[in-house]
Amino acid sequence: GSPRKGNWASVPWTSAFDPDITDSATKGYYVVYLVNPSEGTISLSLNQGATAVRNEFKDRAREILKSRATLMRARLRLYERLFSSHSIRLGSTKELPLDYEAGHALGLTYRADALPSEESLRNNLRDLVAAYRRLTYLGGLEQPIEQSEAKVIEEERPTAQTVEEQRQYKFHRKIERQSGV
Repeated sequence: GSPRKGNWASVPWTSAFDPDITDSATKGYYVVYLVNPSEGTISLSLNQGATAVRNEFKDRAREILKSRATLMRARLRLYERLFSSHSIRLGSTKELPLDYEAGHALGLTYRADALPSEESLRNNLRDLVAAYRRLTYLGGLEQPIEQSEAKVIEEERPTAQTVEEQRQYKFHRKIERQSGV
């Protein structure tokens, strides 16, 4: 969590990062709890770092975040029965919370005055982390592999049979290249 650079966040949050994906809430994607103080709700969300998207795409940031959230949901159809893809409300009209609303892919929203059991909360978090990890192996936020790219990957590693295996290999190579950093 963070109070932001010297200012308190209008939407308190705490998150978990996979260091192979991101080391910051400003980029990548991650699991996060976002608090809406005005409505007394807490959203467990598979979400995205909005700041990097805003810096790159400016006025198109929310459109890009929504598009990427749609891609994330499409890759995680297995989790549709466990999590909602309905939008979340964070109770703020500030830019960053609105961006987080746009970047929400999957999750659950709890009423603070009627939280489920600790076991249910723990299970929900475990299942969303599993979705997060699966998303990574299915390509994360990368656009679908094009035929030409698939051919290059296949030439590098002829045993890659499926698109999922090709993505896993590509992710493995990415980590391997970063290990010397």
